[in-house]
This record gives sequence, C-alpha cells and structure tokens, in this order.
Amino acid sequence: MNALTVTPNSKTISTPLGPDLSGPLKSWLVAERSDSVAIETIRRSPVLHDEARQALPALRDAALTPATEAQIRQTIGTRFALFPQPKRDDGQWAAWWADYYDALRGLTPYAVEAGMAAWVRSPDAEFMAKPGKLRELAMTVPNENVWARAHMRATTATRTFPEEVQPEPKSADRPTQEQMKALMADFHQKMAGKEIRDIRPKRRPSPQARVDETGISAEARALMARQG
Repeated sequence: MNALTVTPNSKTISTPLGPDLSGPLKSWLVAERSDSVAIETIRRSPVLHDEARQALPALRDAALTPATEAQIRQTIGTRFALFPQPKRDDGQWAAWWADYYDALRGLTPYAVEAGMAAWVRSPDAEFMAKPGKLRELAMTVPNENVWARAHMRATTATRTFPEEVQPEPKSADRPTQEQMKALMADFHQKMAGKEIRDIRPKRRPSPQARVDETGISAEARALMARQG
C-alpha cells in the first residue's frame, strides 16, 4: 500500500497516502505552512478551487481513516527502548497487542502517536502506558493530522459566501406612468362636486373713446361743434 511518511514530534508515522491530488493542490493543502496563504491561493485559482471542491469527500475519508494494527505496533514499538518489555511467547504477545488494538480501535494514527508522545513526556511515565491510559491521551491531546488540516483548508477555500445584500436603487424623481394615473385619479376624486370659480381677470373698460368711420369719436365731434 502506498504510504505517506510524516514525522510529528520527531517520530515516524506511516499513514495512507490519501486522495489522488495534483502536485500543486497537494502542495498547498499539505506542504504550505500558512493556512491563510493556502486558502487564499486555492480560492483565487479556478483550477485549484474546482479540484479542491471535488476532493472534499476523499480528504474527509483520509482524515478519519483509523490506524491499522501495523501502525499501532509501529507507534508503540518505537518506545520499547525507553520502556523495555519482558520476554513473552507468541501467545502472550498476541494477547498483549490485542488489548492495545481493542483500546485504540477507531483512532487515527496521528491521535495514537500524539497520545504516545504525551505519555513519554509525562513525569510519571516509568512503564509503558496501559491501553486505557493511552486511549485517553490519544482522544484528548491535540495531534498533527495532515489530512484533517488539508480538509479544513479545502473546505474553507471552496465555501460559498453569501453575497452582500445590495440596496435597491433609488427610484427616479419623475413619477412613473402608473404613479401619474394614481395621482390624477386622486385629484379628480377630490375635485368632484366642488364649485369651480371663474378666476379669469375681468376686462376693464378702455379709457380711449371709440372712433367712427371719420376717424374721430362722437364725443370729440360734439366738442368741436361747441367750440364753433
């Protein structure tokens, strides 16, 4: 089986290779140290963005893949020099390992390694950790699960953010045709039954006398007759 070797806490863990990713995407998801740089790079690249989105289920499976019996033996066995074991026959070794397989069932190799490393750092660690104690540590101590981090980066980079709600454009100052009809209907309703006064200005009599066909008025002609 293909394997990816990583070395958290200066110990070697052989883990499943994970999903089949292109070199560039794998580099950003796994090798890049900065989460923000990796996420922003994938988000801005249409090619990386699409591949990361399609790889999400496989990344999740890789992150949750439990440790195999071989990986459990490897993680614990590397500490035998620190915690020497008594001689056992094959049956005794099988029973001894079976307790650890059962206690650590379902936990990832990263969690098992983190638990074992935490036990090594404990000042009370004079002997190999019992299966139950190792499980407790594996479930509570932070671990360096590279595929869990890769899944988090891919999820964040491909997440669809809701578009900002844009304010509705302001309506023009000029009323629409429907608004004009409503205004006029309201005006006619209010004016119905009201007395409409004639507000046209009245014409004043002209100060100038009317002239006849002779070009002068009757008043002017009478005035000239009186003057002889």
